[in-house]
Amino acid sequence: MEYSEYSEVNGGNAGTPLVKERSTYMTDVEAEKMCKLFADGLDSGIGYDRIFEFMERQKFDKKLITQLRSSIVDYGDQLGEAFTRLGLLDAVSRKVLLVAEEQGELVPTFREQGRNFGARDKRRRKIGYAFVPSIVLIGFSLILWELVLVIRFGVTQGTTWEILAPAIGVGVMKGLSIIAIISIAIWSWFQVPVDLSLRDASSRFFLNIPVVSKPLAYRSLANFCRYLRQSLRAGMDMSRCIELAAEGSNNPKMTRHIDASIEAIKVGYSLEQALTVMKGIDRETLDYIAIGEETGKLEENLAFLTQKFDTLANESSERVVAFFNSSLLYSVIIATFIMVFWFGLYPLFGDLFGGALGGL
Repeated sequence: MEYSEYSEVNGGNAGTPLVKERSTYMTDVEAEKMCKLFADGLDSGIGYDRIFEFMERQKFDKKLITQLRSSIVDYGDQLGEAFTRLGLLDAVSRKVLLVAEEQGELVPTFREQGRNFGARDKRRRKIGYAFVPSIVLIGFSLILWELVLVIRFGVTQGTTWEILAPAIGVGVMKGLSIIAIISIAIWSWFQVPVDLSLRDASSRFFLNIPVVSKPLAYRSLANFCRYLRQSLRAGMDMSRCIELAAEGSNNPKMTRHIDASIEAIKVGYSLEQALTVMKGIDRETLDYIAIGEETGKLEENLAFLTQKFDTLANESSERVVAFFNSSLLYSVIIATFIMVFWFGLYPLFGDLFGGALGGL
């Protein structure tokens, strides 16, 4: 973008090309671990070589460590530049780190990013584990289905155990297969890389879906306030702060109005007035930003807003997950009852009573 002082293309200096040469595809857990490692290491004053040793001990990819060491030690790249070249973390984090290093704010920036990645991983796992009872119930319903079928069609073809044993075996295999497939899908969801375009695209898609969009909208506002505060603390100019915060929100309502907001800043409007042009930000949030500007407590107000919207997003997400989980549970129970009655008990008793009546 023409008004970007710092970017993955330009880096810290406008004349120095800085291009991502590869993608590391780190998970949230790996990203959190790396951020915490660098935050603790830099805060304690140990050198990069020592940090790389700790990375080796914590089982980070050896090829990655070698390339990171070579970039910093052999070629003299700054840490933010090395992260960008190697595709570490995600795009927004890399941009924040590039500027934070220039301003001497690497340690708090690494800590903040580490908390972000860790919180996101915990949210995912909480959502995934909430559906465990429903998944198990689906497996048991398949076992019951096999039993209903064999009782329905094989009730007169042998002893009870001869009929039930094969059905139980087949049902268990089908049930375990379905449970395994769903479990692998959830596990794969936990392992989605932080720097994956499909991940961001799916979030933008669900922002347009009723019910599930509410927690995502709260989360996008929390991320906007979070990255606006981080970029201000890192020493970015206001135009760049707005751009980075909107990108971090991953909300199309905000990103499509970046140019208009930055243009408003350039012609002399306040931050609150410039953000009024940007859709997706409510009036109360703008008022807090305006108060922060006037009182010199903008960072404090942004921290408050971040915490507020994170809390609202968590509460809304829990309600949405509980709704879908309950809906799935009741759907499986009702479907199982209909299946047992309609395909099992009704034909079975119909045949039995029909045969009895016919003999009278």
